Amino acid sequence: MQEKLRGADNSKLQLEADNHALKDAVAEKKMEAERESRKKERMEKEMKELRVSLEARQSEIKAKQQQASVRVCVCLRHCV
Repeated sequence: MQEKLRGADNSKLQLEADNHALKDAVAEKKMEAERESRKKERMEKEMKELRVSLEARQSEIKAKQQQASVRVCVCLRHCV
């Protein structure tokens, strides 16, 4: 009878240890998922800022190209 109790106690202790290890693993995965989520949010924000910056530069380039085109036309009119 004592051996059965000891075996049951050992099984209980092992189950408790396994349960604790699983809880720790779940908590670690949850923290990892949260870190990845924050990283994704930062990257999306940075990508949005880069897009805005790129669009502004493209607008500047287009405006300068138009100015250059107008200057060429004015020069050609005066030269002809």
